[in-house]
Amino acid sequence: MKTLGITGGIGSGKSFDAKIFGRMGVECYNSDERTKQLYKTDSVLKNSLVLLLGNNILMPDGNLDLCLMASIVFGSPQLLAKVEELVHPAVMEDFERWKENLRKKKEREKRSYGKGAVVIENGLLSSMQPDFVLFESAIILEKPYLRNSMDKIVTCSAPIGLRVSRIMKRYGINRKRALQRISVQWNDEKRERGADFVIFADEKNAILPQIARVYGAMQHLDRH
Repeated sequence: MKTLGITGGIGSGKSFDAKIFGRMGVECYNSDERTKQLYKTDSVLKNSLVLLLGNNILMPDGNLDLCLMASIVFGSPQLLAKVEELVHPAVMEDFERWKENLRKKKEREKRSYGKGAVVIENGLLSSMQPDFVLFESAIILEKPYLRNSMDKIVTCSAPIGLRVSRIMKRYGINRKRALQRISVQWNDEKRERGADFVIFADEKNAILPQIARVYGAMQHLDRH
């Protein structure tokens, strides 16, 4: 099962685009949400982070204090890199388990319906089911460990004004703070140079045909 990494800066619309892929039957692994779960459930990862950052990152309930962790690594690229060396492999191991469980689930469904049966899932015939999944993360291109784990990468781009308005509305912040959040990430042009596909949310190009083209390219990836 192939992996399409979907990325983009804050306010670029990548989560919206991922939902459209989902309506087309493509399962999506949201790395941010899964990482938050791993901080709670992966004891090896949690213990490694405590050894690195100190016992004070543990809250009374035993969970990690993510705000304190962020404040500790803020301004220290070396410490941040050490944290990422622990977190990213744990995330990719979780992703591979998730993908394998998904593959087994689909195999069971095929067997249970029997040979020659027509299976409808998410409104799609079985013969039309996608044979790839999405890995959603804002930092795929910035981090070689993640980038090299993808078969292909699509980045989502949007005009700066549209991104700013989305961020202001979503987080209830002013324009200056929205621009600050954008400034600490790669710009769209840099992402576009590193990606295999680009989806433009510029209010000039319709989103669905762009996603359909990426979908088709992924479905035919192994046929060329």
